[in-house]
Amino acid sequence: MEVEGGGEKELGPLSDRSKPGVVCPSQNFELFLQAYVNSAELQVNYTAESAKHKYPYYWKHNTEPGNPAHPKWVDEEDRDVGRVKYRYDPESKKFIWVGKRLKDGQRWISIKTDEKPVSFAQLSDFEIRRVSAEQYDVEYDKGDVDTYELKSGCWHFTQHWELESIVDCKWPDECRKQREYEAGSE
Repeated sequence: MEVEGGGEKELGPLSDRSKPGVVCPSQNFELFLQAYVNSAELQVNYTAESAKHKYPYYWKHNTEPGNPAHPKWVDEEDRDVGRVKYRYDPESKKFIWVGKRLKDGQRWISIKTDEKPVSFAQLSDFEIRRVSAEQYDVEYDKGDVDTYELKSGCWHFTQHWELESIVDCKWPDECRKQREYEAGSE
């Protein structure tokens, strides 16, 4: 894990003044993320109060994607979106898909010791992108993106996006062609 300046560096736990008794695992985003995804307590305490879930409008409203008569996106407040289903496996040094959320107070250790009946999957599309000094996006599956922002001295989960290219299609012909293509590929 490289940080600015060229070396790997753990800054150590930092107190989060906004939440008494809760400790920020690191200001280094990658180290923070490794701890965050493996701890239910961190997921609860470092999800922003105004966390949002953003997804295509047509999913829930039975409309045609791209139709200008309707919004493209639904943007709802939802603190539970910060309860992620991917984990960091320290043995393989990779993020993996677990498929279920951690229960309150639960810490995940590794594939070998935790949740044996659960299947695990490699996240081949997993990517951490620095958007700015105060924001990172984590794409863990094609079109699933989580946003984290630096607030009050620590990183906080702020938004989960479920992106689809069809949402930005040109109405009506391109949208209908994409729908027909999607229906044929199922």
